[in-house]
Amino acid sequence: QSYRFGGTALFCAARQGHEGILRLLLETGANINQGSYDGKTALHAAAISGKEGAIKLLLEAGARVNQGDNDGYTALHWAVRLEKEGLVKILLEAGAHINQGDCKGRTVMQQAARHGNEGAVKVLLEEGAKINKVDNNGRTALHWAVMSCWSTTGGHEGVVKMLLEAGADVKITDQEGKTALDYARGHIADFFT
Repeated sequence: QSYRFGGTALFCAARQGHEGILRLLLETGANINQGSYDGKTALHAAAISGKEGAIKLLLEAGARVNQGDNDGYTALHWAVRLEKEGLVKILLEAGAHINQGDCKGRTVMQQAARHGNEGAVKVLLEEGAKINKVDNNGRTALHWAVMSCWSTTGGHEGVVKMLLEAGADVKITDQEGKTALDYARGHIADFFT
């Protein structure tokens, strides 16, 4: 059964990390990959909430690790927003596509950079994520890290340094004809010199 907001009992149990209830629901035939009104599955809910035990249980029970929600976000897209590198590793070990884009072509590396998650960026770099892959607007992870650096708080400056040290191409232009350096002027230009 689906509730008012579109989430099933399995979705709710995953979001709360109630592993016992998850097991019971799965044993009684709950559809593990059923999406809510916005396409989010129980695995998405567990990733959004950072519930490691629920993620492991759902993956062991056959949850589709690369299933996207209505915006194309996989559980890995959601997990890189949190400061929990362990979740990222679990999903990658389960076969999550490291360079999969969402509906706007944004990869998990771009999401991690946009949210200033140094730990996730480190894991993704170690696992071979493409740092110069562009989204539908021609932006790379470096563009996103720089653009987000002054609009939010967090590890964006550290992410910028990590991407540069890993060989991010500062000459790639987006659809507006701007490089990451163009966005950085007056903000963090000293990282590029």
